Amino acid sequence: MKCRDVIRNFVSITIVLWAGTAFAIEPTAAPVPASLAAQQMTLPPGFKVTLLAGEPDVVQPIAMTFDARGRMWVVECLSYPGWSSDGTGNDRVAIYEDTDGDGVHDKRTVFLDNGANLTGIELGFGGVWLTATPNLIFVPDRDGDDRPDGPAEVLLDGWDVKAQHNVFNALVWGPDGWLYGCNGILSNSTIGAPGTPEEKRTRMNCGVWRYHPTRKTFDVVASGTTNPWGLDFDEFGQAFITNCVIKHLFHVVPGAHYDRMFGQDLNPYAYTLLPSCADHIHWGGGHWTESRSGEAHDDAGGGHAHSGCAIYLGDNFPAEYRNNVFMCNIHGSRLNRDILERKGPSYVAHHARDFALANDPWFRGITVKCGPDGGLYFTDWSDTGECHNYQVVDQSNGRIYRVIYGDAKRTPRNLATASHADLVAMQFDPNEWNVRQSRRVLQERASDPEAKAEIAGLLAELEPTDDQQAVRQLWALYAVGGMDAIGQSGIVHDESPEWVRFWMIQLAADEPTAWSTELRDMIAAHLVESTPLIRRSLASTCQRRIRLGHFDEVRDILKQLISTRDDAGDTTLEALNWYAVEPVVASHPELVLQWMPEITMPLVRNHVARRMLSLDNGFDRLATLWRTADPAEWQLDTLAGALQAYAGVKNIAMPKAWPDTYARLQTHPDADVQHAAKLLGTIFGDTTVMEDFRNVASDRNQDPKQRLDAIEILLTRKAERMAPLLQRLLDDADLRTAAIRGLVSIGGDDVPRLLLSRYPDVTAEQRQEIIQSLTTRPKYAYPLLEAIDKGRIPRTDVSALIVRQLQAINDKELTRRLSEIWGEVRPVSETKRELIEQYRAEFTSESLAAANLVNGRKVYAKTCASCHKLFGEGGGLAPELTGSQRANLDYLLDNILDPSAIVPANYRVTMLLLDDGRILQGVIAEENQLQLTLRTATEEVLVPLDSIEQRKGSSLSMMPEGMLEHLTAPERRDLIAYLQSPAGGKQHSSNHPVGQ
Repeated sequence: MKCRDVIRNFVSITIVLWAGTAFAIEPTAAPVPASLAAQQMTLPPGFKVTLLAGEPDVVQPIAMTFDARGRMWVVECLSYPGWSSDGTGNDRVAIYEDTDGDGVHDKRTVFLDNGANLTGIELGFGGVWLTATPNLIFVPDRDGDDRPDGPAEVLLDGWDVKAQHNVFNALVWGPDGWLYGCNGILSNSTIGAPGTPEEKRTRMNCGVWRYHPTRKTFDVVASGTTNPWGLDFDEFGQAFITNCVIKHLFHVVPGAHYDRMFGQDLNPYAYTLLPSCADHIHWGGGHWTESRSGEAHDDAGGGHAHSGCAIYLGDNFPAEYRNNVFMCNIHGSRLNRDILERKGPSYVAHHARDFALANDPWFRGITVKCGPDGGLYFTDWSDTGECHNYQVVDQSNGRIYRVIYGDAKRTPRNLATASHADLVAMQFDPNEWNVRQSRRVLQERASDPEAKAEIAGLLAELEPTDDQQAVRQLWALYAVGGMDAIGQSGIVHDESPEWVRFWMIQLAADEPTAWSTELRDMIAAHLVESTPLIRRSLASTCQRRIRLGHFDEVRDILKQLISTRDDAGDTTLEALNWYAVEPVVASHPELVLQWMPEITMPLVRNHVARRMLSLDNGFDRLATLWRTADPAEWQLDTLAGALQAYAGVKNIAMPKAWPDTYARLQTHPDADVQHAAKLLGTIFGDTTVMEDFRNVASDRNQDPKQRLDAIEILLTRKAERMAPLLQRLLDDADLRTAAIRGLVSIGGDDVPRLLLSRYPDVTAEQRQEIIQSLTTRPKYAYPLLEAIDKGRIPRTDVSALIVRQLQAINDKELTRRLSEIWGEVRPVSETKRELIEQYRAEFTSESLAAANLVNGRKVYAKTCASCHKLFGEGGGLAPELTGSQRANLDYLLDNILDPSAIVPANYRVTMLLLDDGRILQGVIAEENQLQLTLRTATEEVLVPLDSIEQRKGSSLSMMPEGMLEHLTAPERRDLIAYLQSPAGGKQHSSNHPVGQ
């Protein structure tokens, strides 16, 4: 079947209408027909989209790249979602050739059709590179006849085949000549060449990795994010990846550790994780689980899930698009566009108008690439459902599109046959595709010594006229001859452009052997009159050389970096310097402490102390410095680091040197240093310090904040004689809330009576504290129920959350008493449809138009706000509602009537039974080796792990079923209207219902 005959009349569609918003997309039984799909799209004026290929010529296009002849190579992944466990499969690699440059393929060649788990592709060095979980493989085709020369070679193995949609992917050649790729957070992998022992493998989950094609070495570039599925480089070789769930774009700095969706970085001593470079998100707010398309998210960009990354560096689009990041937005069925702005040592990505709207609910963009003609190419997986389908996948379709500006039409050129001189001249080509392809071809040709010498000579003769050309010259020289070729060319000197000096430093980090004296001195010289960008490169290079075993080369450089006052307060530079120092703390602790008085970066000082206390004799070493050094700023940062290291620890035996150390620190002129030393003393059970805090808590003349801190410290350290103090503080308005929490924490038979007796006289917030507190011990729950039954606590004060917590105690008698007082709380899963119809009839548009939003806000505050946040108000136990589909009545009713149907993993409730008898229920916000942070309805509680006797997870929502049944009809109406309102009830007078 000839593809041109099928789609000839539909492939040249120029879009002249640019509305800027998506068509209303309703679910359909099938995608827009391939022949009409391009015509359906919306692009800015002047751009043309064509269908390069569609089903049946391509299905499941998951990855693509181009060869030196300008032909597109596509992976058709038929393995997903049932990844092959035995290495067999029928995934295809097909070649699509557009001989006349009209944006429609004229020829399709299948290179292989027995692939398994294929998700990424690149070409070069005589073959095809493929990510084929669990392996990185190379399929040789050294004669270039588009047929494999033999079986695939397994270069690396160990990627996690159980990673679902988080498998490794996104192959692309970097400007340094390494092959780069991404890996997802569910892919807990141990990577190495086949046969590598487990202890010598490299552990990795989410992040970016690379592999050198001739050295055969593997390296983790950076860690963090969620499930990156797109990677590209900007005009100066800076890597960016696109991401899902959390923010969508990250500037990838070698050696960095970034924010994660969940879990702890594989280096437990990273401590600080760097954020995304984006200053925006692509959905309309709220929790990411509520960001799957919809009108609320349209203007922001369509949703949280992104795939593919192309930084446009071609020569076809208007100048305003150059260096913009293009990515597929899966939920939004579109291409997003971000604008990069250099800021200090890193970047900020700003939101730009979405570039392409597919207007097809089946559009699932996966890959975006810049092409040989200056056009932008993207693939469409073409399916429905979530951004990842685990069971039902439609494997019958798929599309690939090309976008160009104007009527440009270019026929591809075969760079593989170009002369050395032509390829060298191409380093200054305005189309980056030509630059990258020609550089790789030159790198391959340099395996011949004569060709290497000739090419290096030609490259050295280039005369760049701007910074971009200068850095391209450097990359090409390195690709051909490494650091030797750069040194012989003489292109790096004091007057070289900043980016040339930056890259010379970064490339030196990868030297497989020790630096020469000349190279070390050249690197160190860049510290003189350095810029933040140069110091960023130095920090990354120091870390790399240290981890390769060459600390002595960079010892002095690293010391100067962490002593640079200009960088104190720059989060990126402080974090990168810490990542470099961290292994040195373990290997050379005394040396790092010698540096301490000269370290100017607060974050580094703090983290050095934290890391030091993880070592044997680490505290003694640090305490010696505290006792003997002159007073200075660093003492406060290191004390804070020590307190963080011991957070969650109940107590530690007092070190012998502590009394003298404490006495010395109390002479420090900074009161904060003195206070921090006192806090540290409480961990060691210093009775003198504990008594000081007791006096502060009791003294009404002290600052209320200091008194609250003192109570928290005394309770954390389980100080004696706390009950009388806390009982007195129940009558102290400033400290009453802390006293309520404290009394419940220490326990006592008289606590319910004491709290309930004060219930009529306290604030609304403190009433909720009392109710919440009395659910933490079974024996306290009975008096709480009696108070509700007798009217001492109004039923309207009891939120749905409290009912769920009382149920979760799982005490038969308590549950029976709850049913008597509150009423039967029955499951609704079987009768949900009936109830939805009942409430839909009740909540008519006329009824809701007469609602009082102010009263609805009050009902919301009592029933929902303890868990949900709406319009900036409320708790964090459940997903935020502001950006959800709350305008949809069916959506609201479905979630209210059956709240446990779908509970996001990071909002699942955990119940903790503590060794003091309390039962705490909430969401785990953070956890480390010593403690966890539990977010309850009223507070965040630090819980030492050794105080937990039992931990029980739940798939239930904290919101019980039947919540609406316990409200009056007007309350139900007002609540639903408030939840559906765009701005809430703040703007409405309580005397004027919204319908008036």
